[in-house]
Amino acid sequence: MPKNSPSKRRHLATAIDYDPKRMRAPKVSAHAQRNIALEMKRIARRYGVPAVRNNELVKELHAVEEQSSIPEDLYSSVADVLARYTRRR
Repeated sequence: MPKNSPSKRRHLATAIDYDPKRMRAPKVSAHAQRNIALEMKRIARRYGVPAVRNNELVKELHAVEEQSSIPEDLYSSVADVLARYTRRR
């Protein structure tokens, strides 16, 4: 089976929360992996929450504790994701 086939790939998902009126920085609101990550993505689609694929960023965000602000070194990458979200709305 190829290395990147769906059954061999490790599915990850991270939810980011950001309200500039009440937060200094975005925070990681949830992490998921495997089947729960797939379900998290399905629910997001169902409710119109956009998903942005960025495998490297999601791996780095998985190291951040849930409900914690993202580290400053990830601000630029997360800002790019949030900008895409804003343009999609």
